[in-house]
Amino acid sequence: MRIASYNLYRGAHDTMPLLRDFVEEEGIDVLCLQEANGWNEGYPTRLERFAAESGLAWYAFGDTNSEYKLATLSRVPILQAEIHTERFWHGALRTVIPYGSGTIDQWNIHLDPSDEDSRLEEVTYAVPLFQTAQNVLALGDFNSLSTFDLYPEDLASELFLQGITKFGLDELRRDVTNYLASQGFFDIAVVKDKVESTVPTPANQDKYHAAAMRLDYMFASHSLLQHVRNITVVKNRFTKKISDHYPLVVTLAEAS
Repeated sequence: MRIASYNLYRGAHDTMPLLRDFVEEEGIDVLCLQEANGWNEGYPTRLERFAAESGLAWYAFGDTNSEYKLATLSRVPILQAEIHTERFWHGALRTVIPYGSGTIDQWNIHLDPSDEDSRLEEVTYAVPLFQTAQNVLALGDFNSLSTFDLYPEDLASELFLQGITKFGLDELRRDVTNYLASQGFFDIAVVKDKVESTVPTPANQDKYHAAAMRLDYMFASHSLLQHVRNITVVKNRFTKKISDHYPLVVTLAEAS
């Protein structure tokens, strides 16, 4: 099973054909989208059209607190779906899919873009929700940095000079990813030694992507981590144009 997390640029309205090509070429089974702006509009909706065109027939839409919506599409049935907006700047879309004799709880998340304190409050609220299930995959745009990414020592001051303070003032902060690790969730890219930047792409128009950074993550519970075979940041002819973020794709072993 191949599960992708992809932050689109304001809904990818002009690059949807490329997104469809990405799904087909990468053999994506589950696609978790952030910034699915406008995907609930039209008749049929953009989400319904993409589901039909991509073969990801099951889908759930997350109507967040902002214009930046969430959507999850799947080749396998979505058994449960619910959007959480309380205490989130945007929101978190939970979907449950079958996996072997059990299930996977997927949390498609877009954390607060403003500052690390706000993001830490969001994950502190979210973790007890995650811990109600055994196989958990929390993924999305966390807008946060990690201790395992080697950034220049002067990056915080360089960003400050550009008016960018969302990652810290005097020094870079990693509170969100450190907290998730302290609560028993594993950064899959770190475990698999596949740490790589997810922004910017050649299509980037976001001033906050002022350096090569990893802002997109997949965190797994210990039980699910045992089934992870690989994780990649897909950088190809499609993903260089689709969005200002590159997608993450995790491959899970065939469920027994």
